[in-house]
Amino acid sequence: MEINGQSSSFNMADLNTDSTQQRRPPPPPQGAVPPGLESSVASLSSDQQEQVSSMLSSLTKDQHDELKAFMDSNKSQASTLSDEEKGSQFLNALSEISGQKSTTDSLQTVDTYA
Repeated sequence: MEINGQSSSFNMADLNTDSTQQRRPPPPPQGAVPPGLESSVASLSSDQQEQVSSMLSSLTKDQHDELKAFMDSNKSQASTLSDEEKGSQFLNALSEISGQKSTTDSLQTVDTYA
């Protein structure tokens, strides 16, 4: 009796030995809004949406990690905020992390030396 090994071949990577293991979704493409924040960013003005996209695409790995840590730390409070509030906070955090100030931030800054 001859056994053909090819007919019973399988890929070990396809097997999930731990049924509780969950696969994380891949990170969003460079410049894309993180999953779950699409409606929040959509509530921003078109100029602000362009700022978000531009800043997201220019983040370094460290800045990306810092933004993720910020989002993770604020996850519990996010459920009580409106999309507009979440979008505004996301834009402010992204501006701070990327080293850029949004136009709304600069308009609200008071020059104490004037």
